[in-house]
Amino acid sequence: AFEELRDNPEVKSMVFISGKPDCFIAGADIKMLSACETKEEIMELSAGGQEFMQQMADCKKPVVAAISGSCMGGGLEIALACHYRVALDTKKTSLALPEVMLGLLPGSGGTQRLPPLIGLPNALPMMLTGAGRMPSKLRSWDSWIWSSNPSDPV
Repeated sequence: AFEELRDNPEVKSMVFISGKPDCFIAGADIKMLSACETKEEIMELSAGGQEFMQQMADCKKPVVAAISGSCMGGGLEIALACHYRVALDTKKTSLALPEVMLGLLPGSGGTQRLPPLIGLPNALPMMLTGAGRMPSKLRSWDSWIWSSNPSDPV
C-alpha cells in the first residue's frame, strides 16, 4: 500500500494515524519472532522492517506520524522514520522502545534515528532501558510538534 501511495502523483503527502483510541502503534507482536524457525527467517523479518522504514525516510513526499496514545517499539520506529511527528500531549501518549526489556534491540532503525533527533544523552535511556517518555517531558525535542489540546485533530 505504501508503494501505491508513494508512486501515485495525486497523493501529495501521507499521514500515519491510528483508528484505535489511545494507541498510535504499540509495536510488533513478539510472537512473530518466536514463530521464526531459522536465523534466516529472523533476518528476513528484520530486513523487511528496515526496508520499509527506509522507504518512508527516503520518500520524496512528506510523511507524518500523527501520534495519540501508545507509541511503542515498532510504532516509535515508524514515527522516527517519518519526516514529521505530531503528538498529543496527554497522559495516555507515551513513547518507548520496550523491546530492550526483552533483550532485543530495536530492529528497524530506532537506534540509528533516535539519537540524531533528540541527542544521545536523551536517547540512551530509551534505547538501553526501554523507559517510556511522555510528550510533556520532551518539550525540548525540536524535531517533534506537540498539541496540548486532546480535542485538536492531530
